[in-house]
Amino acid sequence: QANYITVNPMPSITGTTPGNRCGAGTVSLSAIASTGTISWFSVATGGTALGTGASFTTPSISTNTTYYVGVTSNGCTSARTAVLATVNTNPTVTNPGTQNICLGNSSNAINFTGNSANSTYSWTNSNSAIGIGSSGNGNIGSFTPTTTGTATITVTPTLASCTGNAVTFTINVNPVPAVSFSLSNVTPPCVYDPSFALPAGTPSGGTFIGPGVSGANFNPASAGLGTHTITYTVTQNGCTGASTSTITVDACAGIEENTSLHSVNIYPNPTSGILTIDNIDFINITSVSLIDNAGRLVRLFTINSEAVTLDLTSFPSGIYTLKFDGTNQFSKRIELKK
Repeated sequence: QANYITVNPMPSITGTTPGNRCGAGTVSLSAIASTGTISWFSVATGGTALGTGASFTTPSISTNTTYYVGVTSNGCTSARTAVLATVNTNPTVTNPGTQNICLGNSSNAINFTGNSANSTYSWTNSNSAIGIGSSGNGNIGSFTPTTTGTATITVTPTLASCTGNAVTFTINVNPVPAVSFSLSNVTPPCVYDPSFALPAGTPSGGTFIGPGVSGANFNPASAGLGTHTITYTVTQNGCTGASTSTITVDACAGIEENTSLHSVNIYPNPTSGILTIDNIDFINITSVSLIDNAGRLVRLFTINSEAVTLDLTSFPSGIYTLKFDGTNQFSKRIELKK
């Protein structure tokens, strides 16, 4: 009687379907075999089967992982085929936070950043009236709002086939404050006049800037002769408005106040250096200031008698003003001529 040996064909995996997902979790894989039972493994050879069948769901994974599939039929087992389970990174977007923009001013672009340079960002706008549009893909470019208001912007990141969590922020378009300030009612000061308070601007709480300005005061001597522009600025909600006005500082040389009441004698005038002043009401006049033609205080002399002699020989030639101070105040112009 003859003996026969049966030779069975070797089964094979004829096709596989890899799987992918966004973020950590399980991935579905599948395979097709020529015949027999399909088994899934975590290693290329050996090991224990993780599951059987044409489809296989991986355990929860957080990184790309390779699995292996083989088939057994009639005691014959094929070589294993690698099947990749891909875990794509979920894209993220950084919330840029509240944006404050001033009406009529061009804004800076609002840039979205995330965990991948390849991410794209789509956004929606709850208030298209403020001029930035209602939707887009990418970053919000610079824009000039034409009306005040608030818009809620929702940004969604996308990377490959994965959509990340959206973030929401607010854009506030604030008005520029209407500012008013005027020096029109201020009498032009003399350069030697003391510092004085500037008139209030509206709204309150603003800042003065300009020559001779310190806080809310104006110093004519510090500003110097001429016409100066003073600016009053107010900032509200990050938006700044401004108003300007001018003030003229006068040398006041040769101007005498109430000269009929002050009959002091000043001689010689012009003088080469030694100047005599007499007939001084030293009860009401306590000092005299020597002011140069640029408005600078050169020397202060104390008056304690009806007549004084001033030695001006150390000063350069030029036009000077003698400003008499005390209960009464007046000015006299002199010329130092060497």
